[in-house]
Amino acid sequence: MENQLLVSIIVPVYNAEKYLNKCINSVIGQTLSFEKNIELVLVNDGSSDGSGEICESYAAKYPENVIYYEQPNGGVSAARNKGLELATGKIIGFIDADDFLSRNAVAAIWKYFRIAHEIADVAVIKVLNFGARNAPHYSNGKFKAGTQTLDLREPKWFDVCTRVGHAFFLAETVKRHSFDKTVTFFEDAKFINEVLAEKMRLGVVHEGVYYYRRYPNESDEATSLTIGAAKNKRFYLETPEKVSLYLLSRDYGTEAPLYFQYVALSEMRWRTFYNKVQASQFLSAEEYASYCELNDKILAKISDEAILTYNLYNFWQKVYLLNMKHKKNILEEARFEDSGELVWNGYVLFNTEKNLNVNLSDIIISKKQAFVEGYFLGFVDGEIKVYARANGEPLETKVEIESVDATAFPLEHKAYKHSAFSVAVPLDKSVKIDFAYEINGVEHVINRLGISRIGNIDHVHSPIQVRGGRIIRRSKRRLEILAITPVSVAKLFVSISRLLKKKANRAKIKQYATKLIKGRKK
Repeated sequence: MENQLLVSIIVPVYNAEKYLNKCINSVIGQTLSFEKNIELVLVNDGSSDGSGEICESYAAKYPENVIYYEQPNGGVSAARNKGLELATGKIIGFIDADDFLSRNAVAAIWKYFRIAHEIADVAVIKVLNFGARNAPHYSNGKFKAGTQTLDLREPKWFDVCTRVGHAFFLAETVKRHSFDKTVTFFEDAKFINEVLAEKMRLGVVHEGVYYYRRYPNESDEATSLTIGAAKNKRFYLETPEKVSLYLLSRDYGTEAPLYFQYVALSEMRWRTFYNKVQASQFLSAEEYASYCELNDKILAKISDEAILTYNLYNFWQKVYLLNMKHKKNILEEARFEDSGELVWNGYVLFNTEKNLNVNLSDIIISKKQAFVEGYFLGFVDGEIKVYARANGEPLETKVEIESVDATAFPLEHKAYKHSAFSVAVPLDKSVKIDFAYEINGVEHVINRLGISRIGNIDHVHSPIQVRGGRIIRRSKRRLEILAITPVSVAKLFVSISRLLKKKANRAKIKQYATKLIKGRKK
């Protein structure tokens, strides 16, 4: 390759023959000419399937654009490091072998860096989940204002950068860095944030999409990071120290910028709150003590402000971390103001009117009635009453304060209990169920009707499910239980057909249709 190409795309390859062609073809099919502008670096990290043959075929077809290198299995970091060594482009990006890019992604990145190359070393594009789940990735909030360059010293958003899959880097900067091969989990987060620390600027490019494959079987440890990591000691002893504590302890001239505190909170979020496994199940007593000490060191470098303003934590998660940090129950020092705000140390922890939501945990369908259970996600000062209405008619609702425990976090501390409720709903016809609650005699509306991660309801937040020969439909504030009839199905598909306008929802609609057909046959 005599002439330097504009953009290098590095693909670490390991036993990816099932998806590799789609990944590579998404690079070849870019609107920015592949043969004139793009270099593809394929690093085969000891694959035992047909991945090597696929790579070789593309290298033979595009000898001026494809670099193929094969090495013994050394892990994804070793493969990416070799790719960095081989890449010659002015801009370097990474794609996992089972993911792919939209056709305009590279052109959009090149357009951004032509203007902003002196300002930012890193730019990212939106991420869209596909496969088992079709939806925008939670990290896409920062793209709402369009293409821009963000100052990380003044973060006004919380979806921090922890993956390199949708990121592109200026070669002159990124080649000074390498992936830490001693880090097994969240190695992406360490790498990208080391690069970002140089200029504390991040480009967000509104055009272009990185398609991130989601797998249906969460028990498959090879395809689910959090499930696989939860049973690996390195996730508890290595990642906190070599990623979060490392980023928080670098020399910034003062305490770690708020952005890097958010990065550490993001890592803790997956390890602490979305981990179904108790750390003590896999750690010895000595290792568990070291793990707890690591968490204490991390929290000592994270400010109360960071914890309380990081909006990907709910109220109870924030309280949990503050209790850990300060070694006390901070709610004993908090006070309710007349405005309904719970205030601690000058910070508003909770606003009853805005933050008290209802989560459903169980819906059990029989021939004559539905039994619905749920709980309040929030903090209540005083007596609470719950009201459920079916088609406008009040139902008898049972409330049990502090009856559902949802705090089995891996550190085995108990932070809170929910206020739970249950209601029996007659099913002689289709019903629309509304919820309201009363605190100290004042009625409040439900702001959001959510789905619990505990209980038996699909927590993927599907708006439509089929159970017991009934259609269950959830909107923002209402639950509907409909009989499966030609009329109800027709009306339902009229309403959800609007979702078909968005390409990302088509697979989801197909899944709903299949469920409806199966449900009607029962």
